[in-house]
Amino acid sequence: MIDVIEKKKVKLEMEGFKISADAAALMNKALDTYLKRLIKPWLDLAASKAVNRSNGPIQPGLNEQIGSVSVSDFRTATELNPNILGKDWSLHLEKVTGSILYCTKLYEFSSK
Repeated sequence: MIDVIEKKKVKLEMEGFKISADAAALMNKALDTYLKRLIKPWLDLAASKAVNRSNGPIQPGLNEQIGSVSVSDFRTATELNPNILGKDWSLHLEKVTGSILYCTKLYEFSSK
């Protein structure tokens, strides 16, 4: 974790920002918390779909049983709980799903 903090600190300093290690750690923790809060409903929805397909419970901690998680799952999970994206959630949802689709297309193109 210190490596990540130091790398961010060096990058910010190169861009003209001075930041303490504590401030970098705080930003890293906040980002980690936000991303976990954003991704959890998405994974929960995919897990519930996997339970419905298998007609049985999924054991905790066995993420490989989920199968796959789609952009559609993300969209549905976010529309069910728009507060996870905050104010102007519909605009943020379009930006995020657009970015995911763009990255998916880049990955598909590069793997050919």
